[in-house]
Amino acid sequence: MINIVKQQLELIKDQAVVKHKEGEKQKAISLYFQALELDENQPAWIYGNVITLLAETGQVELALDLKEQALKIHHQTEEVNRAIGLALNKQGDIENSIKYYLKALDINSNQPDWLYANLIENFSLQNKFEQAIAIGEKAVEIYPNCGWSNYHLGNCFAALNQWSKAINAYKIALSRNIESAQLQEKIDSLIQKNLLNIKGKNITIYLRAVDFDSSNLAPYYKLLYEDYKTVLILLKLALNLIATNNLSNAIQYYKQAIALNSQLVSFYLAHQDVFIDHFDVPKLINILQQEVGVISQTSVVLPSSNLNSLDYKYQKLLYIYHQALQLYPNEVEIYLEIANIYAQQNRFVKAISVCQRALYIAPQNLNLQILLTQFQNIQKRTYTSIQNLEGETSTYTRWLQKNSLQSSDLDWIPEIIDTFAYKPVFSIVVIVSDISVSHLVEMLESVLLQLYPYWEFYLVCEQYPAREGQGLRSLRQYLVKPQIITIIEEYIDKDPRIKLIVEEQQQDLALIYNSALKLLKGEFIIFLSQGDILAINSLYQIAELLNRHPEADIIYSDEDLVNEAGKYYNPYFKPDWCPDSFLSRMYTGQLGVYRHSTIQETGGFRTGYQTALIYDLVLRLTEKTNNIFHIPKILYHGRISATDVKEINKIKENKRAIEDALNRRRESGRVIENNQIAGIYTIRYSITTYKLVSIIIPTKNRGEILDKCLKSIFEKTTYPHYEVLIIDNGTEEENTLKIIQQWQNNHPDKCFCYRLDIAFNYSKLNNFGVSKAKGDYLLFLNNDTEIITKDWIEGMVEQAQRNSIGVVGAMLLYPDNTIQHAGVILGIRGVASHSHKYFQDIDPGYLNQLVATNNYSAVTAACLMCRREIFQEVNGFDETLQVAFNDVDFCLKIKTQGYNNIWLPYVVLYHYESQSRGEDDTPEKQARFQQEVATMNSRWGKLIEQDPCYNINLSNTKEDYSLRE
Repeated sequence: MINIVKQQLELIKDQAVVKHKEGEKQKAISLYFQALELDENQPAWIYGNVITLLAETGQVELALDLKEQALKIHHQTEEVNRAIGLALNKQGDIENSIKYYLKALDINSNQPDWLYANLIENFSLQNKFEQAIAIGEKAVEIYPNCGWSNYHLGNCFAALNQWSKAINAYKIALSRNIESAQLQEKIDSLIQKNLLNIKGKNITIYLRAVDFDSSNLAPYYKLLYEDYKTVLILLKLALNLIATNNLSNAIQYYKQAIALNSQLVSFYLAHQDVFIDHFDVPKLINILQQEVGVISQTSVVLPSSNLNSLDYKYQKLLYIYHQALQLYPNEVEIYLEIANIYAQQNRFVKAISVCQRALYIAPQNLNLQILLTQFQNIQKRTYTSIQNLEGETSTYTRWLQKNSLQSSDLDWIPEIIDTFAYKPVFSIVVIVSDISVSHLVEMLESVLLQLYPYWEFYLVCEQYPAREGQGLRSLRQYLVKPQIITIIEEYIDKDPRIKLIVEEQQQDLALIYNSALKLLKGEFIIFLSQGDILAINSLYQIAELLNRHPEADIIYSDEDLVNEAGKYYNPYFKPDWCPDSFLSRMYTGQLGVYRHSTIQETGGFRTGYQTALIYDLVLRLTEKTNNIFHIPKILYHGRISATDVKEINKIKENKRAIEDALNRRRESGRVIENNQIAGIYTIRYSITTYKLVSIIIPTKNRGEILDKCLKSIFEKTTYPHYEVLIIDNGTEEENTLKIIQQWQNNHPDKCFCYRLDIAFNYSKLNNFGVSKAKGDYLLFLNNDTEIITKDWIEGMVEQAQRNSIGVVGAMLLYPDNTIQHAGVILGIRGVASHSHKYFQDIDPGYLNQLVATNNYSAVTAACLMCRREIFQEVNGFDETLQVAFNDVDFCLKIKTQGYNNIWLPYVVLYHYESQSRGEDDTPEKQARFQQEVATMNSRWGKLIEQDPCYNINLSNTKEDYSLRE
C-alpha cells in the first residue's frame, strides 16, 4: 500500500512539473496541492513552486497560508524563502518581502534575475537608494544584461541626480527591450533635465502672463508636483489660449509641453476623453499642429474591453498613471491617483497595498494615512457582509458554511474581474413602494457592496399625478414615506451609480417598467423585488459566465430566503434551462438577467399581466433565444413576510401568460391550474391525429403478472387506436402460454405475440419488438406494470406528438403507493437513479416537483413513449447494454440530438419492478452490471457528473433532493 501511495505521489509530482512547464498554472497548482495532501514532507522545490504559482496567479492569501508549513519543514532553503518573498511582494508587504529575499540571497547569492530586480525596486520604494544600488551592482555582475535590474538601477541613479549612471543603466535596459518607447523618452528627458526644469514658480509666472482668472487656477496649482502633471498643465494652458485666439502664447506652452515630454503629450491626446474633455480637442490640436508640426501618436495598448465607458476610463487612467510612475517612482500623488482608481474598481487589496507602498516614501503624509484608513474600513465592511454562520446547526446552514464565499475570496475576485475581456454594465431596477427602512438599506447595501463594480441601480418611485397649477419636484407627493425618499437621496449622494426615477402613478406596472427601460444604459437588465438582497458575488458570477458565454441572453441563479434575523433558509436549487418545466411554473425565480436589446425586440412589458409581468416577459424572450444559462449558486436572498406567505404564487395572470404562449407557438391545449398548490399549471395539449400506438411488452413466464398488466390495458385504456405486442423471451410455463393465447383470442386485432428465444437482453427484445410494430408511436412497457390512469396513452401522445419532445415518461408507484419512478436523475448512486424514490404519492416533492410537468435527462423504459422516427434517428436501444441503463442511454442519445425528454405526473401506473427477470445475484450478472456501469461512464461521464435537469448542489447519494454532502 505504501509503495502504491509513493508511486501515485511521484506520478502527481511529474504531472505537476509538466503542467508547470506548459504554462497551465492552475492545473499545476492543483497537482502540487494533491502531492502535499498525500504527504506534506515534500521537497523545498515543491513548496517553492506552488507558492510562486499562487502568487503569480493572484492567489496571494492562499500562497501565504502555506508559509508557516513550508518554513517549518524548509526554513533554511532558498526556494521557500524566495517564493515567500514574491508572495509578500505581490501583497504589497515590501518590508517583509525584502526580508525573505535577503534570506534567500544569504543562502545562495545566485538567485534569479527577477528577485534582484524586485529587491532593487523595493529598496528604492523605501528611499533606501544606497542599498538598492548595492544590490543592483551585485545583480549586474551576475546578470550584466538583465533588463529590469538595470531599469530599476537607473531609477535609483536618477532619483539621486546621478544622470550619467542613470542613462547608462537605462541604455542597457533599452537594449533588452524593456519599455523601449518610454525608456528612450526617459533618456532624452534626463539629457535635457537641467535645461527643462519647469516647476512651481515658473508655471505660476506663465499662468499670470496669460492673464488667467485666479478663480480658475486652483485645478492647475494642485497639479504642480512633477513633470507628468506639468505637461498636462501646459497642454491645458495651450488649449485655453487657442480657444481664446491667443495663438502665439498657446504655441509657446504647447512647445514647452512637447519639449518636456512629447510622449506624455501623445498620451494625453490619446486619452483626451479622460483628461481634457472640456475642449473641442481635435479642432484646437489641429490648429496647433499646423503651426508646430504633427506629433506622432503613441500606440496605446489597453486591455480588451467592451463599450463599458467606466471601465474604459479606469483602464486609461491606470495606464497613464503607471507610465508617470515609471518616470517619477517617488511621486506620492501618483500613488494616490492609482489607489483611488483601484478602490473604485473594488480592488481594495491593491488600493491598500499602493497606499502602503506610498507610505514607505512619505510616512508622514496625512492624505495617505486617511485614504488608507478609509480603504481598510470599506474592506472590513465587505468582509463582515459575509454572514457569520458559526454556532448555527441547521442542515442548510452547515451547507452554507462549506459552500459560501470566504473572506479570502474577496481579495482575489476583483483581480479576476480586472482580467475580464468583457465587462458588461448591469442595470438593476426595483419599484419601491411599501418598504421598511431597514429592508431598503439592506437592499441598497447589497448592491453597493457588489464585488463587480460596473452597474447602475435605478429605484423607481411613483408619485400622485400633479394637480393643475402645481410645480414639479418641489410639490411632488410620493406614494412612499418621505423617509424612504430621504434615504434614497442619501445613497445617491454616496454613489452616482444609484439613481431615482420618479413616475406618475399608473394603474399598470408594465407602463412604469417600460418607461424606466428607456433610461437604462446597461447591456443587461436585472429586476429586483423591493427589500430583497443580492449576494456580494452575484454580479461577478454573472459577468464571469458572460465572459465564457458572451452569447447569453438570459441568465438565472439559485436562490434562498432571508428572515428578519438575517438568517438564510429554504434554498431553491434549480435545474439548467428546462422549457417544459418553465411552462408548468416559473421555476427560474427571482434573479433573472436579461439582455436589454432582446427585451426591446420583444416589445418590453405588456399591460394586463400585473402580477405575472416577468413570467410573461420571459415566456416571450424564450421564443426569441435559446441562449439561456443557469448559475448553480445561491446569488439571491428573497424576503417574504407573513402576509406574503399566504399570497405567494397566487398569480392569476400566469395562466393567461401560458395560454398566450401556446397561441403564439401555435400549440393548441388547455391550461389547468392546480387546485391544491397555487402557481402550478398543467398543459393538456390537443391531439392532432390519433395515430397508432404500439405497446411493446417483453415477457417470460410469470403469467399472472403479465395477465394483470394486459387486463389493466384492455379494460382501462380510453385511447382508440393502439396495438399490444408481447415479445416472448422463451416462456416455458404452460399457464403463461395459455394466458398469452387467451388475450390474443380476445383481441385478435390488437394483441399480437412474437417469440425471441434468446438470453435476456432488454435492448434486443425491444428493438425486435419495434421491427414488428406498425405504430407511429412506440410505447415501451414492462410486463410488471398496471395501468391506473385511464387516459394514460392520451397524456403521453399529447407530448410525444410535439416536435420538441423526445421521450415521455410516467409516474410509477409501488403497490403501497410510494413512488418508484418520477424521472431519472443522473449521477445518483453511480450512474443514475429515480427521482423521489419512496416518497408518498400525495407528497408534492421538492418544491412541488412531483405535481408539475418536468423535463428530465432520462425516464425509465418501464413506461416510455417516443415517436418512431426519433427511435430510428438514434438507432434504437444499444444491444451491448443488455440489462441495466439501456433506457438511460437511449434517452441521452435522444437528448443530445436536441430533443427535450419529459415526465408527466398525471400519467400513473403501478410498477412491481423486475419481477420477471429477478435480481443481479450471481457473479456473472454482477460482472455484467459493472461492465454496463463502465460503458455508461465512458460514454456519458460529463452528463452523469452534472445532470442539467438536476443541480450540482443536491445529493448524489440520495433520491430525495437533499443537500449534497
